[in-house]
Amino acid sequence: MKGKGIIRFLAARDGLYCPWCGKPLALDDATRDHVIPRHQLPQDQVDAMLPTGGSNWHGNLLLACRPCNSDRGATSAAKYLEECIARGKAPRETVVLAAIVRAQHPYAIRSNWTKAHKH
Repeated sequence: MKGKGIIRFLAARDGLYCPWCGKPLALDDATRDHVIPRHQLPQDQVDAMLPTGGSNWHGNLLLACRPCNSDRGATSAAKYLEECIARGKAPRETVVLAAIVRAQHPYAIRSNWTKAHKH
């Protein structure tokens, strides 16, 4: 799945609301947010040799509004959820927590090995 197909899939799975602020999303304005950021590893994998960050696998993606996606940057999903609550936003906690669970799947982590070796 690529482009608009993945956006539609994520909208059907999670709804058209930003998981971080709770505001409604328009399909054309929704951005893909990586649960495990592409350029940051979970703390328990920092010393691992193969993983290099979060993947584009649908289980590692959420739809988010552009301001929240930009504001979150490489902050972990759990930490950003806490920040959103502390700021008085209305995050969709069940959507975020389900995404964090999905992101524990091995497909959520990119690997240099799979890039270097063609299957």
